[in-house]
Amino acid sequence: MDIYDLIIIGGGPAGLTAGIYGGRAKLDPLIFTGSLGKGELATAIDIDDFPGFPQGISGLELLGLMEEQAKKYNCHLIPKEIIAVDFKQKPFKLVDDSNKEYFARAVIIASGGDIRWLGLDKEKEFIGHGISVCAVCDGAFFKNKKVAVVGGGDVALEDALYLTKYSEIIYLIHRRDQFRGSKFFQDEVQKNPKIKILFNSEVVKLEGDKQLERIVIKNNQTQEETKLDVNALFLAIGFQPVIGFLKNQLEIDEKGYIKVHDIVKTSVDGVFAAGDVCDSQYRQAITAAGAGAMAAIEADKWLRKEKMNK
Repeated sequence: MDIYDLIIIGGGPAGLTAGIYGGRAKLDPLIFTGSLGKGELATAIDIDDFPGFPQGISGLELLGLMEEQAKKYNCHLIPKEIIAVDFKQKPFKLVDDSNKEYFARAVIIASGGDIRWLGLDKEKEFIGHGISVCAVCDGAFFKNKKVAVVGGGDVALEDALYLTKYSEIIYLIHRRDQFRGSKFFQDEVQKNPKIKILFNSEVVKLEGDKQLERIVIKNNQTQEETKLDVNALFLAIGFQPVIGFLKNQLEIDEKGYIKVHDIVKTSVDGVFAAGDVCDSQYRQAITAAGAGAMAAIEADKWLRKEKMNK
């Protein structure tokens, strides 16, 4: 059987950067791109906060350039998903969605995460045209505009506060009668005059032609519906790391993220993690890319140490 030095799961900024660094270390990485690891970056229309692109760049363009650079360093990109792994055996075994088996001495997991969506008509259609899942990425596009944030946790509260830098009015919509975020953020939100809080409310419809123009919210106590004219709706109702294929192979933290120590090392020697699959705090393309580089460096060090000990 063929045994690869390094297999990377995920074709987003973490996985591709890991591939670039692994390729430069002469590890000839195999990268399973599929849809894993790309997350919201693949749908981003205009990225203004990634260094080196002062005019901005779309998510797909950025990923395309990263793939091109990875191939330059002899990375082998496979457009398939990994559906199962076995980290209890050596070499590690991975199975793709056509049930083909692969074997690796080291593995980097960069499978990213999935946004929780509202499940409304036009929701995906309006991504980049009024629907956003990243206030830090897109907030500046809505200067002096009316926007809305849906959610009740820390992310939603932080997003609403962040958007006060730019937007005229921020409607903060939560389906319950109180927030579940920290007391500090609750206090900050409630005293900010730009933020209008709508408790017991749910977004039930999105309206607009080619872009979002208004939302319909429903009070779940009175059943009354109200239309709000907004230029953007920021979703902050949750994020799920993609770890289903692991099936209890690694330690997972209480939030559902891969547990790491020393930034990128998992509970299994020789298995590393990078990006949104293990980062519940930052979730930015640039931090994912940095973690991917660190994971590849650590994987190379680990492989060299293993070879020396044989």
